[in-house]
Amino acid sequence: SSSSSSSSSSSSSSSPGLNVMKIGQSNPVAGTVTVVSVTLSFSTDVPGGSKITLTGLTGSGSTGAVSVESSSGLFDSVSVWNGGAGTLEMTVSGGGDGLASDVEYV
Repeated sequence: SSSSSSSSSSSSSSSPGLNVMKIGQSNPVAGTVTVVSVTLSFSTDVPGGSKITLTGLTGSGSTGAVSVESSSGLFDSVSVWNGGAGTLEMTVSGGGDGLASDVEYV
């Protein structure tokens, strides 16, 4: 969780291998805890241990650690957050088969 001064929004992006990316936040009020929700879907399988970096997450006042919770448990709970750059690097859990193509993961 982190604080954010940006407004609640949802956006989509496309890049090689990425079918769907939606991102939104639970609370646009600065100085409060905010849950950021991300939905990802890929056109190819993504093996366990792969790193996924989300960029453009600017406007947060959080510089400390963040936790990553996946509804499917397919991402490691430890992530690398760089509040100044607005990036979050997540790792696909190495204990499973990774992420299957054409499935939406939250």
